Amino acid sequence: ENLGVKTDIDWESVESLQSPADRVNWFRAAEYCNKLSELEGIPKDQWCFAVNEDGEYDWGMTLKPNFHQLRGYRIPTREERLYAGRCHANTRYFFGEPGDLADEYAWYASNSLGIARDVCHFPPNGFGIFDIHGNVWEYPLVPNGLGTDGIVSAKCLLKLRSGAVNSGVSVITLTSYTSPCSPTYVSHNYGFRLAKSLPSK
Repeated sequence: ENLGVKTDIDWESVESLQSPADRVNWFRAAEYCNKLSELEGIPKDQWCFAVNEDGEYDWGMTLKPNFHQLRGYRIPTREERLYAGRCHANTRYFFGEPGDLADEYAWYASNSLGIARDVCHFPPNGFGIFDIHGNVWEYPLVPNGLGTDGIVSAKCLLKLRSGAVNSGVSVITLTSYTSPCSPTYVSHNYGFRLAKSLPSK
């Protein structure tokens, strides 16, 4: 469900509700996280993002610097995504080597026909997480160039990870990333997944 977040998706053309969350920019992903937090009754002071002075998710909005301590939904950090994807593996792929095994674990250029496919089709990694490699590039939580105040400015750029349906096997590794792009950029190969910090005991 898009929770009222504006996207470039033609919903009438979507064949499955299991499709990945793509065709949204980083700002729309942040908005979705807050709206999901609101839907689940998480107090507003626990949300990870704050709107700008115009009340919008756009330039000037804030990623709260203490997001690790908050209970609201967000996007994984680069480090969280790498740890979760690797699942203690020391190889380029969570399933080991060689990359020839990728057809059994990921949607990418060799088997997807360049079209984003349903999630959860292939086996998960040891943490139970699906689609670690391929399908859509994933936004990181923290843009490069973000200041200590957490305000998202035009200096901020993003490097997405995990590869996509048009990526070769050498690009869908755990550590591959895109060239820097703006938080406003939208692509059918760019998307996000959700994360959430657990309350401290």
